[in-house]
Amino acid sequence: MANIFRTKKARGVLNVIFSVGAAVIIFGALAKIQHWGGAWGSMLTVGMISETFVFLLMALQPADEVYHWENIIHT
Repeated sequence: MANIFRTKKARGVLNVIFSVGAAVIIFGALAKIQHWGGAWGSMLTVGMISETFVFLLMALQPADEVYHWENIIHT
């Protein structure tokens, strides 16, 4: 399943999901700080649930390639 996330398109989709999740939780925090009631007040809950989903997706991403920086010749 981790191979699905290796494509450039999949990484782009993941970046969008991560960004939207972060935006929702920031907006939810703003709504809570400002004491906005109604649907705006529940945005923090929605944001926290979406961030949980985002972190689960991040756990499925393959590890980045390891570079051996000590082998690079400095000029």
